[in-house]
Amino acid sequence: MTANVNLTLIWTVIARASGAISPLVYMLFGAWVARWGQRSQWLKDGTKAEYRELLSTLSKSYNTILKNWPEGLIGAVDGRQVLETVEAGYAGRQVIEDRILIARKMADAKILERWQLLAGERDLSRLRDYWVDLHRVLVEMAHRDMGIE
Repeated sequence: MTANVNLTLIWTVIARASGAISPLVYMLFGAWVARWGQRSQWLKDGTKAEYRELLSTLSKSYNTILKNWPEGLIGAVDGRQVLETVEAGYAGRQVIEDRILIARKMADAKILERWQLLAGERDLSRLRDYWVDLHRVLVEMAHRDMGIE
């Protein structure tokens, strides 16, 4: 009889405790889900910002190189054009190297190597081809990372 009483007492305590503990468990689970959602949103926002800054800086740098063609790449008399072209090449390299969230994907796609080919190109036709290819790859990467079709 004592075994049945003890067993009944144990189940009663468990039932009452679960009634008090269940809301706490649900609250903790809800907090975890909310935090995971916030982290996920932070990663999406950060990834979007990195791609936006990358594309903006590379586009500006490419257009600076193009604007100074051919003097800035060949090294004619105008030192300002040469300096602008060199600075544009460095700005592109810097924005590629300082990515955090998309660094691995950029390394896999060899974005820095592509930029170096572009920045050092002396043939206008190939320069444009390098830009079209680089821009296409970056936009495709951004769309894939952000779930854009």
